[in-house]
Order: sequence, then structure tokens, then C-alpha cells
Amino acid sequence: MAIFKNEAINAVAVTIIAVLLGLLVLGLYSSVNMFLGQHPDPVLSSQWTVGCLSPVAGLVFCVLIMLALSKGRLSGYGFRIAGNLQIKRVAILGLVIGVLMTLLEPLLAIEEHAAVADLSFVQIVVIVWLGASLFEEVLTRGLIQGILTPLTKHGFTLFGLRISLPVLVSALFFGLMHLGLLSLGMGLYSVLYVVIFAFILGLMAGYYREKTGSLIPAVILHMFGNVGGTCAGYVVELFR
Repeated sequence: MAIFKNEAINAVAVTIIAVLLGLLVLGLYSSVNMFLGQHPDPVLSSQWTVGCLSPVAGLVFCVLIMLALSKGRLSGYGFRIAGNLQIKRVAILGLVIGVLMTLLEPLLAIEEHAAVADLSFVQIVVIVWLGASLFEEVLTRGLIQGILTPLTKHGFTLFGLRISLPVLVSALFFGLMHLGLLSLGMGLYSVLYVVIFAFILGLMAGYYREKTGSLIPAVILHMFGNVGGTCAGYVVELFR
């Protein structure tokens, strides 16, 4: 996406557009979430309905924007199956990040994640492991990172891994998304902790999304991060 001839100005402009579109999707997602949550019909306002329909609405918004930008071709946004998806590696990495995040929580006096505190195990599986992981990855590593793909040559190397500008921006967006936990009553210290770990997970998800050209490794890594965090949380509860 070339808007200006000057390379630096063009990079800034494309980044701003990607972030604004991401914020637009988040705003639409939040509106659906709020509409359903405040609906007088107990079925529509139930945790199941809100937790399942809101991510689906978010996915629809993302796909519609991608289709409009790509004139019907979604492969550039990660909707493709590459040759080497490294599923085992990203699943293990996701588990490690999720478990580490949860095991450190009691040591640092971090509050339980407010968004999942009242969910049953089945709801966590469907709403958090599946719904949230898929929607958030399509938004950040699909839409935002996909728009920024032409800027891949800009980046830096960290611990032997090359982190491009698209990976960095999508990870920052993903991490800062979790500032919304403040509106659910979670303390600032605990929210910042979640933001940091989300940023780290986002860097890894973005790296493998870029490396493989597919969203599948990013979704798997994110999903297993949630799985590891949940399972480690149950183990921690046994010793309290």
C-alpha cells in the first residue's frame, strides 16, 4: 500500500491506517458486546451469547475490511496453508508463555483475569481458547499485520530473531488491547502485567505469521497460550 512517494512518510501513513482500522474493528466489536450484554432478553445477554457472538461479529468485520482492501483475495492476510507451519513448535511455545505468565501471578500479587473469573471450564474452552484466540489473531496478525506487510523490510534483530515493523506494531496493538481490562475493574498493576505478556506472545505469534505467511501458527500459539495459562491456573489453585 503506497500512499506517499517518501518511504518514511509512507510507512508512518500505512501504520496509522492499519491501527485506525484495528481500532474501528475493536469499536464495532465492543458495541456488539455492549448491545448484547445490556439487552433485556436474558438469552441474548447471557455469557454464552455475548461470548460467542461478539468474536463472530468481530471476525466478520475483519474479513469484510480485508475483502474490501484486497478486492476479494485474503491470502495476503494469512488465509493460506503454507508448507511448514511448525505447529508442534508454536504449540509448545504458547504453552510455555501461558504457564509462565500464570505461575508468576501469585509471586507478583497479580489479580485473576477479570474477564474469565466467572466463566465455567466449558465456557473458557469455547469463548477464550477458541473464540477469543481466533478473533484476536485475525484482527492483529491478519488485518493489521497484513496491511503492514509491505513494510517488512523495516525492523531489528532481537535474541537472534528478526522482528519486523509489521510484527512489532501488531504485537503492540495486541498488548495494548488488554488495557480494556481496566474497565472490568482489574487493577492497573495487574493489567500492565497482562499487557506485557500479551506483547511477548504477540511478538512470537507475529514472527511465525510472517515466517510462514499463514495465520494458522499464530492462532495455534495464541490458543495454547490460553490453554497453558488456564491449566496452570487450576494447578495454582490446588496449592492455595
